[in-house]
Amino acid sequence: MSWPVAFRVDANSTMGAGHLMRCLSLAEACRAQGGEPVFFTATAAEGLVERVRTAGFGIVQIEPDAPDRGVRAICVWASANKRSWVVLDGYQFNGAYQLAVAQAGARLLVIDDHVRLPRYHSDLVLDQNLGSEGRRYPVSPRCRVLLGPRYALLAPGFTDAAVNARTHPERASRVLVTLGGADPDDATSLIISALNPAGSTDEFPNDLEVTVVIGAANRRRDEVREHAERSGFEVVENTTNMPGLMADADMAVIAAGSTSWEVCRMGLPTITITLADNQREIAAALADAGVAVSLGWHEGVTEDAVRREVLRLLDDRGERERMSETGRNLVDGRGAARVVKSGSVPGASRANACPAARLLLHQHHRGILRHGGSRRQVRRHDRDQRRPDDRGDQQRLAKRKVLGRDAHPDAD
Repeated sequence: MSWPVAFRVDANSTMGAGHLMRCLSLAEACRAQGGEPVFFTATAAEGLVERVRTAGFGIVQIEPDAPDRGVRAICVWASANKRSWVVLDGYQFNGAYQLAVAQAGARLLVIDDHVRLPRYHSDLVLDQNLGSEGRRYPVSPRCRVLLGPRYALLAPGFTDAAVNARTHPERASRVLVTLGGADPDDATSLIISALNPAGSTDEFPNDLEVTVVIGAANRRRDEVREHAERSGFEVVENTTNMPGLMADADMAVIAAGSTSWEVCRMGLPTITITLADNQREIAAALADAGVAVSLGWHEGVTEDAVRREVLRLLDDRGERERMSETGRNLVDGRGAARVVKSGSVPGASRANACPAARLLLHQHHRGILRHGGSRRQVRRHDRDQRRPDDRGDQQRLAKRKVLGRDAHPDAD
């Protein structure tokens, strides 16, 4: 039986496309288990909107400057699809937003990258980042928290296709450059200049091959394309074949965002550059684990530093082999399926829960009666299991907060 699931997520030239791309991955996993995903998004980049449509998912466009950030639209959907799942992925969705969606009758999954709220009002929190296992998200006792790259949301191409054993030449020559869907500070141009043999006295391999990926939300894509082509590099725009590009490369230079888990899956030795605050911890964790070399914050990265580290890694077969093996051990490509198959996103309601779950609930009801409880207590317990957690009057306050009328202590 099919079950509806809604995704509220945005992408633009400032925030990049990582949130949208990982939601597409989870949506594919939901569909594989009978889900019918629909995306509510303020994404304006036509290439990214087309990516959602091409995947066969429904899409509802939200005005980018909508004062309520689309909460009315998603609440209308939730009211019409009671107890269905809504996935929120974005730092703009605060505690008040979560509560308003829950009040409309949704079960809520929040995808986050760090503990940024004093309280999470959801049924499930997902943080796929390396090092997140020790984080304590402030949630209710009934909220389940999934932590670590075991739950990394990768596109189906990384999940379905067998990842062949990578060969590591004595001296590598094929470099993949991908700085995310937006690259708002144009770090790609810095990398292109650093790897251009014509502008350097360093000894690059004679057979150096550089492939530059330009994302759909990159505002400077025309200039970046021309720069790369003048340097003799291959250019790929808004690709849907990232697994193939990574399989063909010997190493990569990337932004330390969602692409980090893809290179781990592919066993691709990597150098990272930090483009946003939420990437700092990821870059540091990858470096500590021996999966990648971190060049640090993009404003402090120089062409010389890029060139030096790339040449060193091209020449160091042993390090590339170690990085490759470590990355593959971290990410196996089944994270999205685990989120769905764990029962965390099982369908529209608990009525569709697995037989084992229904049996456990029935046994608990029998236990209440056996120890002197009443049928009324059984009904109350079942009602508690079916409604969101302790939201009560907070939901009413949250709705007022989102509509701009009242403040709530957990809404920041």
